[in-house]
Formats: sequence, structure tokens, C-alpha cells
Amino acid sequence: SARGGFGVLLALMPYLLERSEGDIVLMAGRKNWNDENCKEGMGFYLFSREQNTSKPALAAIELVSRLSDPVSNIDMMEASGLLEFNDCFNKGQGDYNVSLERFLFKVSVLESFEDENEIVDDILNESLINRNIALDYLNLVSHFHPSTEVITADKYGDFIVNCERTGNRATAELVVDEEHSYFFDHPLDHVPGILMIHGCEELLDWYIDGDYLSTGMKIRFTRFLEKDGQNSIHMKEKESGQFLFEIRQNDVVVCLLDISVEFQNPGVIRGEVSEKILSIEQKKYTHKHRSENILVSALDGSDRFHSQARDLDEAGNRFFHHLVSKRQSMLFLGEVTRQFVMLMAHLEKEISLDMKMNLISIELNVSKWVQPPFDLRLNKFDIIDSDKFMLADVIIDFVNRDKKFGEGKIKAQVVSKDYYSKQRGGQ
Repeated sequence: SARGGFGVLLALMPYLLERSEGDIVLMAGRKNWNDENCKEGMGFYLFSREQNTSKPALAAIELVSRLSDPVSNIDMMEASGLLEFNDCFNKGQGDYNVSLERFLFKVSVLESFEDENEIVDDILNESLINRNIALDYLNLVSHFHPSTEVITADKYGDFIVNCERTGNRATAELVVDEEHSYFFDHPLDHVPGILMIHGCEELLDWYIDGDYLSTGMKIRFTRFLEKDGQNSIHMKEKESGQFLFEIRQNDVVVCLLDISVEFQNPGVIRGEVSEKILSIEQKKYTHKHRSENILVSALDGSDRFHSQARDLDEAGNRFFHHLVSKRQSMLFLGEVTRQFVMLMAHLEKEISLDMKMNLISIELNVSKWVQPPFDLRLNKFDIIDSDKFMLADVIIDFVNRDKKFGEGKIKAQVVSKDYYSKQRGGQ
């Protein structure tokens, strides 16, 4: 994102329009403006004039004023508006006013270029625009365009196959591998929710195919996912940076998931904490059997509501080490949140190890990409007791160098083994 001197530009995201013979405009854009205060703003776009007559051009487009009631988004410029912008380029360098629906723009044609590589070089070397926007361009020129073309892949990553994408939608089949050392750390009678999250992240990764930062995730489980069903993931890009997922088993929805992203190369912040080691006695409280799958440290002796996401090199967890080194993983954040909640539930709330914990929902939000280790601090832990089960409502803060950079929220059912058996139909 960028902030222009002409007003508050909350986000700028280039969108590629498909090229074909005779296309006039190579690139248009999407802006999200401040609903209340923004009267003007500025952004940069790359355009191409008619292929047989002229070169691509770089243009600065200034939102001069609103012509009617404010709206929150300019989703995609209409074809008529694109033609108007193109007229400005045909006139050569200079400033031109363009009226488009409810907005008045000033188009400044800055320069023309021989080819796209020269455009990118000029952006990066001459700093015509913010480097992040240039990276947005580099990452997005190959996708995020309205299209009816069907794109497929037999397999992507380790857990999705038969991937298919059309326009702003994608689908894949979820693979259940009971030999996986993390997802099936110990025998389970159902597919764990964490595998569903990972499948969604793999589909998103395939769909975007470029740099991005996951900034938020919401997931709600509606029923158990059985190990022997036909499992599919269905994704829709609702708007820029907002992705909706459904996990279905035999065409019945079992899980709903939303992921928010920012299209950028975020850079990595290495977390800093004091070294802590989880004792063998506490391993059972995280509900993990393999030592390398324990992602949180022991509770701090002086502050019982403090834990840490472990250094993955020290933990020896190859799966998450690879995952987190690639990009911010909502799965990892969700798991350190869940494991810390487990520690707190058993050690502080004195919930028996005989009790089962069924996740109802998880919500995660972060402002930056911090690689572990980092601190986990309890914000809230409420227990609501009923006749049949307890409801845990927990908030965990993610903290690095004493500064909060995000939080994890979990709601879970705490049930007896007998009640759990009834939920599972006597299994």
C-alpha cells in the first residue's frame, strides 16, 4: 500500500487485463479509499496504447474530486473509462482531466517505454513510484485478471490434487495422509481441522502464484470431517485480498474459512525472545506425542500467562520450518495459539486431560511477518459451564520485542469422553 500527498490512499492494487490483438489498455487498477475523509488521492498505473501504433506508457492518475456521494471502492474501471484514459496517452505527455462515473481524475502521462522490462527497470531504478507498488506489479502481471480460461494442475504441494481455476474461483481435492508426522502426530478418528487450513493455504498459494502476506484468517467448523469421504475445497476471491473457502465432504459443507492477504513482499522480521525449553512432563498438555511437534515453550515461571512460539530450528520441526520460511502461515499461528490454549486449560484452568476439546472457531490477525521465536501472552480466558460441556473463549496476543503484532482467538467445546463418543456416533 502507499500514501499519496494528495490524500489518503489506503491501498493500490494493479489488476491485469488480458491482452489480445488490438487491445488498448494493458493495465488498470483497483483503489480502496477512505470512506469518510478522502477527497482526493494519487496512484500510479501502467497502460499500453494500441499495439500496432505506440509503446506502453506510465501514467500517474490523481483523484481530483468526488462528483457524487462517496463510495468505498472503485472495483474496476469500465471499458468506456479505459478508452478515455487511452485518449490521453494518444495526445502524448502532459496532464488531462477525465470524468469517470462519480469521480474526476487528472491523468499525467509521464513517459513511454519500449517494453515491459524497461517499464519495470525504470520503476525500480528511478524510484518513480513506491517500491512496494512496483513489486505488486511484478507479482500480479501473471494473474488476477477477469478470464473464462480454465487453468488446471494435477497436484500442488502435498495435500491438494486436481486443482482447477476459472476467473476468481478455484477448486481442489483435499488429500488425507495419515502417515504425515504432524497432522497425524497420533491416531485420530477424524481429519483434523489443521489439515483443512493447510489445504486452503496450498490452494491460495497456487491461485496467487506470487508474493503476498496473510494478514487474517477466520475459520468455523460445522461438523467433523471423516477420513473416508470425498473431500473438496472451493475458493472464491470476493474482492481484492479477500478469499472465501468452503471445505466439503460428499458435497456437504463441513468448514467455512476466510483468509485476508496483502499483495506485497513483506520482508521478514526475526523474532527475539529469551530461550525456554518445554519439559518432558509438560509435553502431554499440548496433546502432541512427537517432541518436534511441540511449537510452544513452557509457561514462564514468573508470569504464568506467558509462553513463546519456539524457534523451529531448535524444535527440529521440518514441516513448519519449510512452511514458515516461505511465508507467513496462518496454520502455524493457529497451532501455536491452540497449543498455548491447551497448556493454559490444563495447567491453569485445571481442566482434566480426560476431557476432549473440540474447536468451534479460530480467528487470527497480524500486522507483519514475524518468524518464530516470539512471545505469546494471554489476553482473555473465559470458561462458560453448562450441563453437557464447557465453552472456552480465549484470546492470545502475539508479541515481539514487547510490541503486539497480532492476536489469535479460539472458541472450543470442552467435553467428557462419553459426550464426545456420543457426538461421534458411538465411535
